[in-house]
Amino acid sequence: SIGQFSEITQAVSKIIVSAKVIGHKLPAYLTLIKAVAAQKKVAEALRIALKILDELGEPVATSRKTKEELIGILFYTNKQFEGMTKDEIMELKRMENPDKIAAMKILDELC
Repeated sequence: SIGQFSEITQAVSKIIVSAKVIGHKLPAYLTLIKAVAAQKKVAEALRIALKILDELGEPVATSRKTKEELIGILFYTNKQFEGMTKDEIMELKRMENPDKIAAMKILDELC
């Protein structure tokens, strides 16, 4: 119900204000994104996610990309793994940068 979303928002806001580093804020932000999206406020959830990504040093351009630009980005990404087996991909060094990991969690939440 609306009341529960209000309570979630209040609790999350307290955590975000009191937390000193983004890593401590991340679980609260993820909860907020889920709660906002569950209310069918997708644009607001996206706005929150983009703000967090910016805080993490991973700004996302919000200008509209053309279909050709997106295909180019996907093609480039695919080329990076071309010729690699699944086992080789699994053997790649694990991501260790906490800000990059947090950014990936935010992006995953948007999918």
